[in-house]
Amino acid sequence: MTTLLESPAAATASSSVPFGFQLSEAFLHFDRYYRESAMAYGAVTFGLGFVLYRAGIKKHFFQVYLNFAVHFLLVALVSGVAEYRFASWHLPALALAVAAAAVYSVRTGRFLYMLYAILYGFAGMTSLAIRYIDSTGGMLLYGIGSSLAVILLIFSLSRRYRAGA
Repeated sequence: MTTLLESPAAATASSSVPFGFQLSEAFLHFDRYYRESAMAYGAVTFGLGFVLYRAGIKKHFFQVYLNFAVHFLLVALVSGVAEYRFASWHLPALALAVAAAAVYSVRTGRFLYMLYAILYGFAGMTSLAIRYIDSTGGMLLYGIGSSLAVILLIFSLSRRYRAGA
């Protein structure tokens, strides 16, 4: 049997069961219940990783816990933005979480978190934009233009991070 201290990935995956997360074909809509559970799971995972890191227990696993926490939180926030648009707290929370991921990336030199900030920010922005673009041409222009901009930004920043390493 794998314990929490032996494998954080296995422990994190198995700890998601009480929160009701599972992958299936029937899982097509991220309901409010799942969104709130995902945010709670992200907070618990981050908190557990932080406590273990501060206690000096398997400090090298902190990035695994942080990775899970960031994904769950950002997916939940993007789904909230997609569902409620400007009419909820999800949009400012997503902006704050994306900014925090970018700042953490710059401070630690970990490009992965900058990539998360860019991609989840783009997903949130796109979920808003597609609701307000009413022509096929506009949609194509937005899709091609914004995707190229994101690709160029990722490429440019990855070169900067690589040069700084």
